[in-house]
Amino acid sequence: MTAVLVTCEHGGHRLPRRYRHLFAGREEVLLSHRGWDPGALRLAGALAARLRAPLVSSTWTRLLVDLNRSEGNPALWSRASSTLSGIER
Repeated sequence: MTAVLVTCEHGGHRLPRRYRHLFAGREEVLLSHRGWDPGALRLAGALAARLRAPLVSSTWTRLLVDLNRSEGNPALWSRASSTLSGIER
């Protein structure tokens, strides 16, 4: 049997309190398809259960950091989070 790992990088639109100021006045974008993939976490959970595979997921918004990008990818940080210092990132 082949080992399977199910991942869901964009399973939610949560935002740590300390970064909410980055989206002040633009909260609606967090709830849109730009902020997360609605239904993806539920689907990934069902798939992982069906396959009896581990699930690695995140419920943080991809508008802060896009978890399916490599560290050197220019699209790792969103326009909003690109203003953060290197230490904060």
